[in-house]
Amino acid sequence: MTLEKFMAEISDNDRELRRSALLQLSSLSREDTAHFKRAWSDIPRPRRREILALLVELSEDNLELDFSGIFRCCLSDKCEIVREHATRGLQET
Repeated sequence: MTLEKFMAEISDNDRELRRSALLQLSSLSREDTAHFKRAWSDIPRPRRREILALLVELSEDNLELDFSGIFRCCLSDKCEIVREHATRGLQET
């Protein structure tokens, strides 16, 4: 699945957010991280909080996962909770 399709899928509040699916966001290339950043703002705020919380959990459970590019992108999010999750996620790096 392309990152574009994946971002559309995870932004859909009617779909269950699966932890296993979020593994696709680990170790993104610079190009994919830039695409993620562009698509991120279109995701509803509650869903962004949920995604970041799960990414932090995943990164704490498995140190081989690397969501640092995403966490850096989210440091400037409008939502304080998202920024807090991003900061927490970067503490592991």
